[in-house]
Amino acid sequence: METKAGPPEISHDSGRFETDYKFDTIEFSGQDWAIRGKNDVMGWGGPQAPHPSDGEGKWVSGAHVNDKGELVVENQGINGGVELIATKSTGYGTYEFSYTADFDKMDPNNVLGIFTYDTAEVAIDGTPGMKKHVNMKGLTEIDFIEVSRWGSQDLPKTFGMVTVYPDDLKNFRDRVSHKRFDIPKGVQTLKTKAIWDKDYLRVITSLENGKVLSDDTQTKRVPKDNGTQQLRINLWTTKANRANFENAQGDTIVFDDATFTPAGEKRPAEDKPKDKKDKKKDSKKKKDSKKSKDKKAKDKKKSKKSKDSKKKDSKKKNSKKSKDAKKKKNSKNTLRTPDHIRKAIPRDFHGDLDEFEKTVNEFVTTLAGKTK
Repeated sequence: METKAGPPEISHDSGRFETDYKFDTIEFSGQDWAIRGKNDVMGWGGPQAPHPSDGEGKWVSGAHVNDKGELVVENQGINGGVELIATKSTGYGTYEFSYTADFDKMDPNNVLGIFTYDTAEVAIDGTPGMKKHVNMKGLTEIDFIEVSRWGSQDLPKTFGMVTVYPDDLKNFRDRVSHKRFDIPKGVQTLKTKAIWDKDYLRVITSLENGKVLSDDTQTKRVPKDNGTQQLRINLWTTKANRANFENAQGDTIVFDDATFTPAGEKRPAEDKPKDKKDKKKDSKKKKDSKKSKDKKAKDKKKSKKSKDSKKKDSKKKNSKKSKDAKKKKNSKNTLRTPDHIRKAIPRDFHGDLDEFEKTVNEFVTTLAGKTK
């Protein structure tokens, strides 16, 4: 694992402890995760089982985000565990995880863990000018779930369990272990949801179809949020079976969700990786939407043409009416020569009849004006 130069960066700008311990990081599910290794801040150690060559519990860079946006976690059995540490401390709120594997086929010596844990002193105590960190006796450890056979090769199924380490922990046996539950055989997607608040913890683990495998609640000796614990995911080898753990092989777990929502807030909407069917549906929706928009635009254009046509016809009608009205008005104002006068004109009259008629019209118009 590549080591970054200089002291670890520690931040309290958000009101919470934040550091990557100088490890390489990856981004997943809206958070930055440090991939544990070995450097001058944090060395080898538990809970990974000691390697037979030197007795050290080693950690490898066995995590990456694939093309689907999923987090792939792969340990190497006895040769190395994998641990991811959310760089920013998380406290009271809701934790949601979705992860897939054939858990029944996991090496019986391997353990999948999703938990909170405080190692802030590793970074703080080694940084000049910073006040020494005071940790809780239980290290604020809340194992939302641990999945394993714990080295027991004869167990019929891999099982899960919630374990809590109170702040006033006296010894390892003083931990609070909730009822364990079996995980069905075959490839399964497990969904674990944990709600952590002051004096309250509830953890629910269910299958993808909604079937609840475990629903545990604790209201006493629940660890307090001290602002320095960090969320972690690890896949490691236990030395519980001393006769067999050195033969442990690697396993792979795939996560598609690992989200934290602070207490009092709603989980933000997010775009999750889509499969081909979803993409086809989206493509069809876009095409249908485009067709609908085109149709609306076409109908609007037709409607506009229709309105313009009606306006044009209306203008024509109004124009015709106006012309007819003018003609009518002119017709009223232009009086024809009375028939009895026309009849009185001799047939052999050689004068300008039109001129005569015009004169008569002027006379009649003048006469009509005087009689109003």
